[in-house]
This record gives sequence, structure tokens and C-alpha cells, in this order.
Amino acid sequence: MPTITSSGVGSGLDVNGIVSQLVAADRGPEDQRIALQQARADAQISAFASLQGAMSSLQTSVAAIKSVSAFQTRTATSSNTDEFTATATSTAAAGSYSIEVTSLASAHKLSSNAFVGGANAVVGTGTLTIAVGTQSFDVSIDSTNNTLAVIRDSINRSASNNGVQATIVQATDGARLVFSARNTGAANALRVTTSGGDGGLSPLIYNPGTTTNMTETQAAKDAVLKVEGFAVNSPSNRVTGAIDGVTLNLVGAAPGSVQALVVTNDVTTAKDRINKFVTDYNALASILGNLQHYDPNTKVAAPLLGDSMARTIQGALRSGVSSAVSSAAGGFNTLAAIGVTTSSDGTLTV
Repeated sequence: MPTITSSGVGSGLDVNGIVSQLVAADRGPEDQRIALQQARADAQISAFASLQGAMSSLQTSVAAIKSVSAFQTRTATSSNTDEFTATATSTAAAGSYSIEVTSLASAHKLSSNAFVGGANAVVGTGTLTIAVGTQSFDVSIDSTNNTLAVIRDSINRSASNNGVQATIVQATDGARLVFSARNTGAANALRVTTSGGDGGLSPLIYNPGTTTNMTETQAAKDAVLKVEGFAVNSPSNRVTGAIDGVTLNLVGAAPGSVQALVVTNDVTTAKDRINKFVTDYNALASILGNLQHYDPNTKVAAPLLGDSMARTIQGALRSGVSSAVSSAAGGFNTLAAIGVTTSSDGTLTV
């Protein structure tokens, strides 16, 4: 009768290896299926990402040409940029305008007399009332904050400060406290008065008509110019409203020097916007085509072949470029009206 033996550890066989190979052989098809699904999912995620990027670019391009005003952009040109520059919106009428810059707007500036002792010079106590135009605020000065430097800081840090900057200028004869209005124009003129205290703040008084202990180093002035020979005043060197749709940026005054402002239709910008739309549309159409392609020779399908979302997007694109927009104004209700046509392969051309 034959003897049955068991191949155990002492048999010399690699039992663990054999078991591992058997398990791996059994799991092989399942692992391959999972790996294939993972690769397909990764390819689809990448495909949707590229599709989203192309759609976002096209959306931006469409926004730039979806209104009639996109084709009515204007360019404003100054004959002397040392005196003024200009910009124009679509509401500006094309034409030539004469501009004469008589004077620029300026911000009010006041300077105290020199204080010996520099920024640490003791000034005095009391209440400073600083007015900027019709608005004012108070700064209380006592014996703990009565030096030139601390008065400067108290003014600048005041929560009620409505438009003045205090600085110290170290000159050869001493330190001077300088007040500067933050905004230009006559309406932002400064006034400084004092009350209470020991009277030491009086050197900072500037109240035209009564006491002016500070020196006016720059007047608060409006800009003065002539447009088509008519006088125009502006509190700022940025002048709006003098010519509809045009903003003038005054740079230098030249009384008696009449310059030209020329407003023209900005055809280049309109063409660039149309070209960018066509480029972005064709790029999206190409991506959609590639992502739904099937190669019969290699039998390889693109990641979005048969995907309903991709088909819907493709259909909407084709319908959109071929349809007229009934609500569009000015006759620009088709792409053909702005020079865009569809080629035989479905791409757009200008």
C-alpha cells in the first residue's frame, strides 16, 4: 500500500511563493479591469478640465462682443501730451475739439514758522480745529503731547481727520509743521484755529480775514481750461463731463496754447475682439472634436466618445453660431453682420 506524505516546511517547496502566485493569478483579471477603469476615469477628468478651460476662454470672448457698444469703442488722442491726455468711452462723439489748459488744480498747503529744537520743540496746549472746506475736526493738545512731532502724529491719527496730512520739514533755520490738503480744488481750502490752553498753539493759526500766522505755500485752486473756447472749471485735474464720454487728464498749464483733442472710432480694438472670439471658438470646437473621436485603424476611442454632455455642448455651439438674435440692435443680429462666417469644416473665419 503506497505511503501518502505531506509536503510541509521541510519539503523544500516555496509554499508562500506558490500561494502568492495563485492569488495573483486569480486577481489578475480583476486588477486589470480596475486599472483600465482608473485610466479611463483619469482620461475623462483631464478631458473635462481642458473642455472647461476652452469654454471659459470662449465665454470671456463672447462677453467682449455681445453688445453693440463693443463695436463703438473710441480712441482719444492729444496733440500735446505735456499739457493733457484723454480717454473716451463709446458715448463720445467722434470729432476734433480744441483744448487750452490755463491752470492746473492744486491742493492747499500751509507752513508754520521755524521751531528751534526740531521735531521735539514744545509748541503749546489747547485745541486745534482744522477745517477742510466745510468739514472740520478737533485735536486736543495737553502737556503730554505738545511737541511738534506729537502734534503732527495726533493730527494724522485722528479718526475724524477728513482730508489733511501733517508733516515736518527740517529746514536750516528749524523745523516747520506743514499742512497739506489731500484733495485739490478751492472747495478743499484749509483753515486752522485754536482755543483754550496756554496760547502756545497760536503759531499754527491760519484763518483768512482774521489771523494768518501760518504761511500759504500753495493755494487751493480749481483747474481752469477752455474747451472749444468755453471756460470750464474743475476741482480736479481729472476733468469729466466737459465733453460727453471723454475724460481729460490735465498734465501742464500753457495759457494761450490751444491744442487738439481728436476722438476717433477704435476699429483695431473691435477687430481684435472679433478675432479672439473666432480663435477661442475654433479652439473649443477642435477640442470637442478630438475628445469624441474614434480611430477605426487603431480602434482607440477618445475619452468623451458617446458622452451626452459633450454632444449637447457641441450642438449648442453649432446652433448658436448659425442663429440670428432677434433682440440684437442696429442690424448686428448675426455673426455674418460683423464679418464672421462658417467654413465648410465648421470652423469660423473673419
